[in-house]
Amino acid sequence: MRVKTRKLVIAFETTTDVLAFEAVCTLGRIIPLPTEVKAGCGLAYCADVEHEKEIDQLLKSFTHTKKILWMY
Repeated sequence: MRVKTRKLVIAFETTTDVLAFEAVCTLGRIIPLPTEVKAGCGLAYCADVEHEKEIDQLLKSFTHTKKILWMY
């Protein structure tokens, strides 16, 4: 059985924004938006919590539409 670990889940308003963020960030991957989260386009970027600082820096320089960040 797989052990659950905490993840960063970042939702974007459009699929284009998720794909653009994936192009500049290689610390995670695109996933379907968890059903507990109601936001954006239905896709999210997921990464390990240990990469939070690096991803936060990338999000600050990423000037596309509104982003929503969760620890899930």
